[in-house]
Amino acid sequence: MVGLGERMGGVYLGHSHFINRKLSCMPSQVVREQIVCALKNDRNCVANRETMGLETMIWAFDYPHKEGTFAHSKAVIQ
Repeated sequence: MVGLGERMGGVYLGHSHFINRKLSCMPSQVVREQIVCALKNDRNCVANRETMGLETMIWAFDYPHKEGTFAHSKAVIQ
């Protein structure tokens, strides 16, 4: 998600002379404010939570699907 915002910002700035209707903020801010990342047992997301921003993350256990962490969710969180 962080990479998406950075890439969109780079493209926006790189092509700004072609864009007639300017954005009120950078695309990375839109991503940060309007996209939420749901994670299950993703250590990489947890390790990068400061970079991603804690306000953009939610935890999901995907009950009752087997690919989720249900029945062992508490242990996974710890």
